[in-house]
Amino acid sequence: MNKPSLIRLIILCCAIMLSSCVRPWGTPAPDRPVLERDAAESYSAEFHIQFNGVKSWSYLLKTRKSPTLREINLHIEGLDETQNPGDIRMVTDNTTTWMTGEGTDNQCVQFPNGAGMDPTYLYPETFISVMALGGELKLVGEEQLNGFSVLHFLATGAVTGPWRDATIDLWQEKDSGMLRQFKMTATGDDPFFATGSGNLDAIYVAGPLGSDAIEPVSGCEISVPLPEAISMFVRFPGMTSFESKSSVEELMHFFQTTLPGQNWAEKEPPFQVERATVLSYQRGAEEVEIQIESNPAGGSSVKLLFTQAQ
Repeated sequence: MNKPSLIRLIILCCAIMLSSCVRPWGTPAPDRPVLERDAAESYSAEFHIQFNGVKSWSYLLKTRKSPTLREINLHIEGLDETQNPGDIRMVTDNTTTWMTGEGTDNQCVQFPNGAGMDPTYLYPETFISVMALGGELKLVGEEQLNGFSVLHFLATGAVTGPWRDATIDLWQEKDSGMLRQFKMTATGDDPFFATGSGNLDAIYVAGPLGSDAIEPVSGCEISVPLPEAISMFVRFPGMTSFESKSSVEELMHFFQTTLPGQNWAEKEPPFQVERATVLSYQRGAEEVEIQIESNPAGGSSVKLLFTQAQ
C-alpha cells in the first residue's frame, strides 16, 4: 500500500490531530478545576483513546517534556492511510520542530514553529470544556495519586460537545494545578474521523519525566552548504527552502563559489524559470536544483530540489 505524500501528510497532521485548544483559565481553586497539562517544568504523559463502533480505532499519544524540549510520539490503529499518516515522532524546542517516522518515510521533516505548519493533537481539553460543564464537575475530595496531592473532580451523565452520558474524572495537582490524570467514558458520533456512533474510553496519565534524555531527530542534515543568517528554514525529503536578506546575485555568488569546493559540478549554466533564477549542480548520482527568487519586500526566497540521476 502506498504511503501518503508529504504534502498530504502535513494536511493529515493538521486535520486529524486538531484539538479544540480550550485554554486553562484562572488560578486553581478547590471548586474550580482546570485542564493545565504544562504546569510542571518536566513530565511524561500518555493519552490513550479507544473508540468502539461500526468502525473502531485507537489513538496513543506519548508526550515527554523537559525544560528545553518536548517530544511527542503518535500511533493510530484502525484507520486507513487516508486518515492515518503512520507513526510519527516529533521533537520541538518551541522555535523549531523536527519530525520523523513511518509518516515521513523515516526521513527528517523540519520547520519553524509559528509558520502555520505546527501540528496539534488530541488532548483531554479536546473532549471537554470545564467552563461549559460548569457545576457538573463536582469536587470529590483531596487524594494521593502516584505521590502527588491531588483534587479529584467527577461528572456523571454529562453532555459535552458531541458526547453524551459522559462520566468524567480528573485529578488536578493541588499546589500547581497540573493535570495528573483524566478519565472519560461516553457515547456519541466520532467527530475526528467520522466513523459513526460508538463508545469512547479515554485515559490520560502524567508522571515524572524519568532519567532518559530526549534525543534529537537524526538525519536532518542536507548535502549542500547554506549561507549564514537564513530564516524560515523548511526541510522535506527531497526539498529544502529558506528566506535570506541577501540579494539574488549575492546568493548566486555564494553557491557558485562554495559548491565546487565540495565537489559539486555545474550541470548546466544558470537559467530563468518565471521569476526565479535556477542553478543546477551534480555530485555523483545526486543532483540539486537551486531556485532563487527576489522578494518584493527585500531579500530572497530559496528552494533546493534534490533528485537522484537516472
